[in-house]
Amino acid sequence: LAVSVDPLLIDVRLDQAMYAYILSELSKSDKTAVDYFTAQIDLVNLITALRVRNMQKPASFFENVFIEGGKISKREFVKKFDVPERLPQLVRRYGLKVFNAAVAAQMSADKLPALERAIDDYLMSLYLPYKKVMDKNERLIGYLLMRQREAAAVKLVMAAKAGGFPQEVIRERLRELYA
Repeated sequence: LAVSVDPLLIDVRLDQAMYAYILSELSKSDKTAVDYFTAQIDLVNLITALRVRNMQKPASFFENVFIEGGKISKREFVKKFDVPERLPQLVRRYGLKVFNAAVAAQMSADKLPALERAIDDYLMSLYLPYKKVMDKNERLIGYLLMRQREAAAVKLVMAAKAGGFPQEVIRERLRELYA
């Protein structure tokens, strides 16, 4: 009984299920959380599209790994998939920093970490306006995201130092903090 399991497919299905569950549980009145997760879905789909193109897979492969629930439809992604210069245009709504990083990542796969950083910084910025507001849930969520980011930064620096990576590489991968 040999069963072949594709780890990529498992990962994709788990992500699709996770985002579907999150969106089903979110209250429409929680605008910041809805904006956060719909943006995250769109931006994960962009990174996925760029990676699928780098793997030289067809648009049909991307359609199978697409995560539903963002503001950008699967149809829009597929339409621009075969003209990679147009993929970054889909995320203009998420700011110039994300757009410029998307353009750079579309031109060179080496720039994907910079795009991931720009995405993380954008997502964190959604909670910055609530940093000093005492009576909003968004402050607590922003604080938790900040703590998570700080822990990730410490892990990154420690692993990079142990691996002998140059400081420039470490700085390139560090995200902005909530401070």
